[in-house]
Amino acid sequence: MKATEGDGLPSNLRGTIRSIYARIVAQTLASAADIVAAPAPYDAFGEYGKRFETVVFGFASEGCRGKWSRFCSGVMMSLRVREAACRAFPIVLMTLASPLWTVLLHLEQAARLLDALGRGKRRPSRRYLIKMLNQPLRRLHINQRPFLEASPTARQRLMLLGEWPVLSIQLAVLASRAPQYQTTRCWLARRFALVFLLHCLHPNVSSSATALFLVIDQLMRRGVLWPVPGWPQDVKEFEGRLARLATLEAQLRLEYCLSEAAALRTLRLMFHDLSIFNNPKPGQHCCVPFVSDLALFSAEGVEDLAAPAVDELLARCARQRRWRADAVFTFKRLAYTTAFTRVLEYWLEHDALARQVDWSQLRPGGKRRRGSPRLVGGQGPP
Repeated sequence: MKATEGDGLPSNLRGTIRSIYARIVAQTLASAADIVAAPAPYDAFGEYGKRFETVVFGFASEGCRGKWSRFCSGVMMSLRVREAACRAFPIVLMTLASPLWTVLLHLEQAARLLDALGRGKRRPSRRYLIKMLNQPLRRLHINQRPFLEASPTARQRLMLLGEWPVLSIQLAVLASRAPQYQTTRCWLARRFALVFLLHCLHPNVSSSATALFLVIDQLMRRGVLWPVPGWPQDVKEFEGRLARLATLEAQLRLEYCLSEAAALRTLRLMFHDLSIFNNPKPGQHCCVPFVSDLALFSAEGVEDLAAPAVDELLARCARQRRWRADAVFTFKRLAYTTAFTRVLEYWLEHDALARQVDWSQLRPGGKRRRGSPRLVGGQGPP
């Protein structure tokens, strides 16, 4: 990302956000299709793209492999391919509709106004800027209730234990300036550095982690987001912390035979639900030291996890999954991205033609799946 003169704000921050958007959509498709990426992810995705277009359109377009490889590099899929991917894998549609992209683009607009104000080019009123920064959170509802009316426990669980789409909620909270959100904002700020690292471990986000860090870092430096204690000072520090967490996740998967999803859930609870490490039950062996709120961001000092503690954490993971089934958040009347709305329009226009395609050929093993992974969260009617 290039910076404008003198202020350190990337000149194409909006373009960077759109590039991250495109890469995560492509990675979601790759995960849903169970594409084996190693050791050449671009080649594997390009080969799958050739088969995808042959099944859907009857032929592969010229330069198909190169085009699909570019999808992994931040080029958004064409409308026809995007719509077909959503039909084959509903999880792609959920990623396109995620409110994270709208919230990020909204905050980028606030950053440009603040930047213009600092250079004296424009003078938007302070009241207008505060209203703009508060807007996403004012439109946030959890289980059809306004954010502030949801119980503190529900808000905290969703923000700490939810998967990467809840980053939209966290950014909305950190951007807000309203006094009624101050307690929640300060509470989240103490934990956000580690929470963000945990989001970046998700397989659909990991390839875009550094770019996403740079975007949020710039929003924080421009004063759009509330200051976060322990936020990495630069890319090197961020990548070092992320590597330590990734190593810990790999150890959990290897030593306790956990799936990737279970290891990530265990990591979240390891750092956020620390009561079992404070006062272990009689006879319970625990090698994990207590980590205070102020030290959460360090992700250090945790080198081993005893089997009884893992069993307890996995039991908590099961309870979390049952709770999360009812935890749905929406940003009511917050506009969708154009990449998503155009897919819906195209979908309605070409529905009859799409029914002739055997979508099961594009899924892992060529079998129809009863359901797709569900991303909790979305947006209300535009």
